[in-house]
Amino acid sequence: MIAVADAFLGNPHLVRDLERVPCKGNWVAARSRYVDEQFGASGRQDVESRLEGAALDAFVHPPLPMVMSNVGVIAAIDRAILDGPMRGRFERMKHFGATIARYDVPVVYRVFFRFGSPGFILGRAGLIYGQYVKRGKMKADVGTTEGEITLTEVPLPYYLCEHGICGWLEAATELAGAKMPVARQTRCVHRGDSECRWHVAWR
Repeated sequence: MIAVADAFLGNPHLVRDLERVPCKGNWVAARSRYVDEQFGASGRQDVESRLEGAALDAFVHPPLPMVMSNVGVIAAIDRAILDGPMRGRFERMKHFGATIARYDVPVVYRVFFRFGSPGFILGRAGLIYGQYVKRGKMKADVGTTEGEITLTEVPLPYYLCEHGICGWLEAATELAGAKMPVARQTRCVHRGDSECRWHVAWR
């Protein structure tokens, strides 16, 4: 496996235009809720002290779910959370991604979950991804106890690829009834691959 230059952002040439990658406001607002629930008032103060400009405004005044923001704002807030109350522990980013899935998925996609199995839900990963990020294509190849999720046409920050999306996939699969789901990234543009890919398995 090829090491990346920056464990947070990854290849700087790939992520230099994150402000041009649109995302929905609900993804931004989840950050403020997470910090309040996990770290309390002191954690919020810590994060706010590390932010400025649009990222600070979005964290203090979270946008409405359908208001567009951008992945640059997401990355700035997440960097402040990692460096602040998470104390640099990257493994907590997986829990972070899982928690955000538990905020949104059962509410926004409740129709899917009414009928869905784990494979059914993962098979619609591209549709769900498109409700968060408005660039890139995600597709799924899913069986009864495992699946492959592939993202092309957009480079997300490496910490999301390696940790956050894995946590999100595990939580979404578990919410759909999977037992002991495990997600891991198998390919990544930040390591020189042509696409990002995750393998998810469950019982």
